[in-house]
Amino acid sequence: MGPAGQAPLLVLFDEAAWVRMGLVEALQRYLPVVHVALVDTLDVSRRARDLTNLQRAQVLLAGVLDAVGGRLRRPFDPEQVIVAGQSYGGLAAASLATCRPDLAGAAILQSASLWHR
Repeated sequence: MGPAGQAPLLVLFDEAAWVRMGLVEALQRYLPVVHVALVDTLDVSRRARDLTNLQRAQVLLAGVLDAVGGRLRRPFDPEQVIVAGQSYGGLAAASLATCRPDLAGAAILQSASLWHR
């Protein structure tokens, strides 16, 4: 994906679920050329109660992009950012990919709570 040497960023919402299922190790085996950011979305939701769900997801992803981009000393092209999550994390991923393509170019949804408003 993208120019040589520019690995994409995979942002995994609901860190505990990914760790509990052992998916992080699987990702390391099958996606060796990708940066992965594990995000504890519950903590962000508690601190940003006055925001809408989409606004919370935007704030969260913008913070991740700033932190990871600064650490790697390069900004991320939105086409190189993939957001993923289960349940409400999947809903956040879908919202970001559809409503804010300037932040994330793709989403992976697992049992996303698409029934929720």
